[in-house]
Amino acid sequence: MDTLQLPDEFFPTPHNSDGKPRKIVIAYDHSESSDATFAKGIRQGLIMPQDELHIVHIADQSKDWSYIFGSLISGGNARSCSTPTDTLSQARTLAESLLAELRMVLIRNGFKDVHIDSLVGDPKQSIIDCCIALKPNFLICSSRGLGNVKGAVLGSVSSYLIKNCPCPVMVVKLTDEELRERKELESIKNDRFVHVLDCLQNK
Repeated sequence: MDTLQLPDEFFPTPHNSDGKPRKIVIAYDHSESSDATFAKGIRQGLIMPQDELHIVHIADQSKDWSYIFGSLISGGNARSCSTPTDTLSQARTLAESLLAELRMVLIRNGFKDVHIDSLVGDPKQSIIDCCIALKPNFLICSSRGLGNVKGAVLGSVSSYLIKNCPCPVMVVKLTDEELRERKELESIKNDRFVHVLDCLQNK
């Protein structure tokens, strides 16, 4: 299946550092705020190229898949896309394709050790279980989610993670300006999302 083929500049070039590598879990839900959080973490040196990164997407098993990915369908230039089926296998394949391309962007930009996981379950407990298993130095999540991304790992879940996660939780606050700066890149992502979705549905 075709990939998103995102440009290298979708994420910033990381700072150079000879520091000790850390293990970091990043809660990711495919929203604009999630991408902006990732970019800000790299730009401010919170995420370094020598770190072991675990990008984790948890889809709420109680939610319709088209609702979870709705922000990508309605955002940017993705206006002609049909509603995705809520078939579990197709939705998981789509999520994995998106995550795989983000991983490739990071590797092309100098990151060495990037892992991706697309899971189904209760977002709150699944992230905590993931942190228990991986024992990261810390977890990164956004202070907000955008659009129609409901039941994903960010936004209202962050306060629960702060109280219950076994590792330190870094909640990244985003400004409106930081979100506006990513509009062009998010439009590219939305266009590629439509292409990948069409390929998946036409198989």
